[in-house]
Amino acid sequence: MRGFWTTVVLCAAFLAGCGGGVSSPDFTPKLTGLSVDPPVATVRIGETQTFTATGTFTTQPDSTPDSTTETVSANWSVSDESIATIDGEGTLTAVDDGSVTVTAKKGGITATATVTVSPPTLSSITITPTDPTITIGDTVSFTATGTFQDNPDNPDSEPYEDDVDVTWAGGDPAVATVDANSGVATGVGEGSTSITATSGGISASVTLTVNGIPVLTSIAVTPEMASAPLGRNVEFTATGTFMTEAGTTNTGPVDVQWSSQNEMVATIDEDNGVAHTVTQGSTEIRATNGDVVGTAMLSVTAPVLDQIVVEPDSADIPVGGEQDFTAMGVYSDDPLPRLIADPVSWSSEDTAVVTVDPASGATTTATAVAEGSTAITASSGDISGSASVTVSTPVLTDLVRVEPPVGRVVPGTSTEFKAIGSFNNGNEATIDDSKIEWSSSNVTLATIDDNGVATGIAEGEVTITAILTDCDAGAMCEATAQLVIANAVCSIPLLASEGAQVGSDVTVGCLLCSVDDEENLINDDQTDAASITIPVGLLGAGGSITTAAGSSPPYAVPFAAGTQPGFIVGHPNGQLLTLELLSQIQVSTLLNSTEQESTGDTTPLRLDLLGQNLIGDEASLLSFTATKPYNAIRLTFNSGLATALSSIDVYQACGATELPPPVFDLEAVIGVEPDTKSVLEGSRSEFVLIGRFSDGSEGPIDDSLIDWSSADPAVATINAEGFATGVAVGTTTITGTLKMDAAPEVSMRDASATLTVITDAQACTTQLIAAKGAVVTNDTGGVCLLCSVSNTDNIVDEPLDTYSTMSVPVALLQGEASVTVSLQADNAYELPFEGGDDAGFLISRPAGVLLTAEIGSQVEVSTLLNGIVQESSGDTLPLRLDLLGAQLTDNVDSDAALATIPTTMPYDSLRLTFHAGLATVLSSVQINAACATAAIPSAP
Repeated sequence: MRGFWTTVVLCAAFLAGCGGGVSSPDFTPKLTGLSVDPPVATVRIGETQTFTATGTFTTQPDSTPDSTTETVSANWSVSDESIATIDGEGTLTAVDDGSVTVTAKKGGITATATVTVSPPTLSSITITPTDPTITIGDTVSFTATGTFQDNPDNPDSEPYEDDVDVTWAGGDPAVATVDANSGVATGVGEGSTSITATSGGISASVTLTVNGIPVLTSIAVTPEMASAPLGRNVEFTATGTFMTEAGTTNTGPVDVQWSSQNEMVATIDEDNGVAHTVTQGSTEIRATNGDVVGTAMLSVTAPVLDQIVVEPDSADIPVGGEQDFTAMGVYSDDPLPRLIADPVSWSSEDTAVVTVDPASGATTTATAVAEGSTAITASSGDISGSASVTVSTPVLTDLVRVEPPVGRVVPGTSTEFKAIGSFNNGNEATIDDSKIEWSSSNVTLATIDDNGVATGIAEGEVTITAILTDCDAGAMCEATAQLVIANAVCSIPLLASEGAQVGSDVTVGCLLCSVDDEENLINDDQTDAASITIPVGLLGAGGSITTAAGSSPPYAVPFAAGTQPGFIVGHPNGQLLTLELLSQIQVSTLLNSTEQESTGDTTPLRLDLLGQNLIGDEASLLSFTATKPYNAIRLTFNSGLATALSSIDVYQACGATELPPPVFDLEAVIGVEPDTKSVLEGSRSEFVLIGRFSDGSEGPIDDSLIDWSSADPAVATINAEGFATGVAVGTTTITGTLKMDAAPEVSMRDASATLTVITDAQACTTQLIAAKGAVVTNDTGGVCLLCSVSNTDNIVDEPLDTYSTMSVPVALLQGEASVTVSLQADNAYELPFEGGDDAGFLISRPAGVLLTAEIGSQVEVSTLLNGIVQESSGDTLPLRLDLLGAQLTDNVDSDAALATIPTTMPYDSLRLTFHAGLATVLSSVQINAACATAAIPSAP
């Protein structure tokens, strides 16, 4: 131990001798001073600066040095926080330009630094708008934006844009002046000048161009020539050409007012230039600004097919069963499907499951061949629609009912009943008639054949019974329905007792208009009438009555397409004129409150005067043939002129109508008309069986009572309607024979005619065409409201399958329309035609069969020379009518006929006049070609 303490003493003595002093174990350094670093700083707005505080501390007594320094934490503050702020770590942020004192405080000792905050540096100026153009007297407002940098010396300092106060100056006051403070420049004269913005030695300039006052010189409309199908819209735009006094021109948008020269063809929105097509034809589109007008032409063509809808869209058919499908077209002029008018072809995706027949036409019948699923497709061009079909092999279990439960016919007409069966797959379907035994409870009132077709004989009511011939014990094997045979025009009256409802309406603001006693329309007394009163001369005024079938009437609803709905109306003040009716009354069909179609331009209103045999006062049946299903009908009565109707009585609403047949008895068959006939191969011709009746008259016998036959079907065939089709060159005998159950007391029961089938030839031997100088004009005459002739150029084009359509609404007194085909002086024909040949027109019907009797009553063919009529068909000059079928026109939906007269005098023009007919005949006819000479080839 002694050695240890000796060492300690020696060491202490040594240290003292070295000047280190004596260390005190309880010594604490004391803060004696404080400094801030940096003491002076310059900071840009938005930049930061970090300050540090350094403290001075005492050391041990007699120590060298006598003080030490070290960085310390301090409480920081600034003298003005609007200029700069500082946080607890000593980081200062510059806020606005100016000077502040930064203070650090610790232990009662303070230290300061001085900070100067400098403003951002403006580096450039941007002026908007850039190089604008104005007109003399107009102004433009310029704005200046500065690009700033808070610290140009700091590479991390990002430039930014902000508003800058500038002084504005213009270069040439003869061109434009500018307000030094606002920057608003005013055009003084034509030319260009600089506009300058200056701030703190930084400036920028743009060029201002001042044009003279422009004058609109012309308007260009685009498209210049436009064509659109009916129902489509076309948008037109207008561009103006402007010129100044100095001769400078430019183009640009121009405000115009749009108009259509013919609003019957198309209307156009005045402001936006969108044209809405109305009907086929052409119109001039005009864009107007003051006295300046720009024009374009718009041609509205026939509506185009947009979509095909197959109805029904799906079906379940048992093997061996059938299902009818209909192609409905959605056309550009109507969003609602309607019976398609375009050629349609049908196909089955899998013919081993389902076949279709016919392969073309608006409707087809699908026949189930074997179990499976497939699709039935209707196609027209590139457009198609499909329905799905499922075929199963169900087992018939019960005969559940007969449809319809109540049938209605007029004596002499027929209706078909169907036996509905229930199958083990849970479906119901029509039972094949070969498995049903049909019977009528009173064959003196009505008969029914093996196919379920019942024919009314006399007024009354019978029970129709269907018996399932092969029926298992315990199954339902028998069902019945009622057949009402009524000699009335309303074959299905809509009655309240069967659930029908009625409502009425008048147009808003129609003073003194009224619809009264509308309930009389659906009561059981057909002599009661509702009345509609509309004062004459009130434009747009009208009243209507709507009658809807009940939800479960004793007949099938909706009524099928092809049915004739209508109303029985009378005139309370005397004679009821058909002309008055046609101009004021409209009949419409509805399905679930949505209008389906109405009588009008394309759908003629049928008018049948009924006289006193129906309701004790003169009445008319108003009806038309519906092409769409419906479950309600509406009669609308519109205000007419002072000489027309102001009120009508409406006696009955008819879901279906049919005029009663003549009551005269058939006494004998006396012949076939025509008794000899030539027909082209592949074309057809109509034969009519003529009878003598008990009133002494002679006339056609209804085809439903006739069995038609051809002695040689290899030469020609004939269908149940008396239309014979040429198959091959040769001659055959056509015979019409009364059916066994038709007029059994008649002994002379058949008659025959000779039909010769000849080779194909051009019936129009000298066709007048535009390429050889033919031109067409048209006219209307008489009381002919809504008469029209469209697409007349098609008469003189070369193809025979194009046509002009001539429309004359039925029952218009003395109404007529005509077309005249004339030849210009520089034509390719030798004029005048000398006469001695047949001359006339190739015509066809818009839909269905073209009957020669209909044509003869309405069509007149004339020849002219230098504009003066030479000869016309009439009492002394016969109109020759030869049905040519579809062969010449390739139009499978209509027949063509050659309507000619034998000429005896020279002529250079041909005219066809189409007269208004009775309600049951044609309302329109198609004209395919004009024939200066025409001939049906003679039989070989």
